[in-house]
Amino acid sequence: MSIKIKGITVIDNNYDAEHFASIANKDMNWRLASQSNGGTLYLMGTTPTIEMIANNSTPFIDFITGMDGSSGDFDMRIIVTDNDTMEISGGNLLINGSLEIDESLEVGNDVEIKDKLDVEGTTTIPKMKGRGFARPFSMKMSGNFLFEQQDGDWALITDDEDYWVAEFDGTVEAGYGCQQNGYKVPEDGIYQFGFNLNTTEMSNMHDSLNIKMDGSSYQSRTWDHDLNDMYDISAMETGDTEGHTFQGQCLLRCDRGDLIQLYYTTHNSGTGHINAGMSSNFWGMMVAPGNGKESQVSEGGH
Repeated sequence: MSIKIKGITVIDNNYDAEHFASIANKDMNWRLASQSNGGTLYLMGTTPTIEMIANNSTPFIDFITGMDGSSGDFDMRIIVTDNDTMEISGGNLLINGSLEIDESLEVGNDVEIKDKLDVEGTTTIPKMKGRGFARPFSMKMSGNFLFEQQDGDWALITDDEDYWVAEFDGTVEAGYGCQQNGYKVPEDGIYQFGFNLNTTEMSNMHDSLNIKMDGSSYQSRTWDHDLNDMYDISAMETGDTEGHTFQGQCLLRCDRGDLIQLYYTTHNSGTGHINAGMSSNFWGMMVAPGNGKESQVSEGGH
């Protein structure tokens, strides 16, 4: 049976006083049906359209699952908060296909993309993982550094002026990467670090000079130099500037925010000194994202 009311037809195949099966317009371009699993709205035709026209307000669509943990006014909401702003709130947005963005995108929380993200404009994602893979950096000393008597105590290779200055830095996030007193890790990963300490003067120097790279959440590395074996200390005279290089490299597992720094110590100091010059540098890059098992170490000599 059917009842026509102002151009709208109610089509009921099983009508009783309790309910009707469906309603539709005359041409069947739309239909609201009662199904066994809930109500269904059908929009048919060449160009089906949904328009929500508010009166000086913010139109929205709410979703409530009714599952365990579902509570409040909505579980997820799509809302137009301004003339040109649409907001999805209440949970996570999962995109299994491609997403193309012609303008800027700003995301304030975690983003999971399983396929492809194409961005032609600017993307600002302050909490997104993946701030750069294998982006190298290199820092050099801004002046001469004096390795003083330490008797086994570790001292930072820097001073009040902060010696390290960036030659180049691939890190794009402010506050990370090259620092004046070391390198601040921009994201979790396996990193390769290295250093070259080129001396401008060595005379009657200490019996040993040890270099340590430290600051990783997992490990540090130490390079020991027995100067008695490496050089004829007794033959070193004041003003000896023939130049020497102490160097090493290693792999370290690092967490985001680790500050990797170089330290030194000396043993059985003589009356002489060692100066490192401005050609000295500290360098590195991320070689793999994430934190895997203990990494093998590759160390250099002198």
